[in-house]
Amino acid sequence: MSNRAYPLSRKDMDVFNEYYDGLHSQGRMDWVNEPTPFTHPVFIAWRTVPDKSGELGKTMQKGRVVVDLRELNKGKHYITVVDATAFFHQFLVHPDYRDRFAVISPRGIERYRVAALEQYIGASSWLRNLILYYAKISEPLQKRKAALLAEGRKEGRIETGKPNKRKAYVQSTYYEPTRAEKALFAAV
Repeated sequence: MSNRAYPLSRKDMDVFNEYYDGLHSQGRMDWVNEPTPFTHPVFIAWRTVPDKSGELGKTMQKGRVVVDLRELNKGKHYITVVDATAFFHQFLVHPDYRDRFAVISPRGIERYRVAALEQYIGASSWLRNLILYYAKISEPLQKRKAALLAEGRKEGRIETGKPNKRKAYVQSTYYEPTRAEKALFAAV
């Protein structure tokens, strides 16, 4: 796949840099220094949200990084564009497969070292014939994810209707995958 980076404004680049620099500093992304067959361009989607001050009626613009996967869907019935801020960056991607998790921006090509699982669920039309196979492999991993979220709810760190609490919990929670979980993820 040959994709070009979408042009981003300075304001867009500020959002992009903050998000991806954070992933780099956490060891969840790295730079691509060799040819890669997969790159997905990114852009910033802006939406109006209530201002953080809590003042009634006051709003602000919030930018979100979006990875454009439409190239995967050429000739398919549906278009895929996935919001990058809802990812779970929990499971390491085997180095042999990291090229499939590459994004391209004005600053170059970067790739995830961890699975951005929600990003690739949108590619299901491309992977449709493999879904049952991978669902069976990933079932224990999904159970682990559900258990971690249940623990967060039990501790009061996640509450229904409060996505920022869930986001904070997910970003601050780390566990060491078992040998079996690592093997399952390598199989995916």
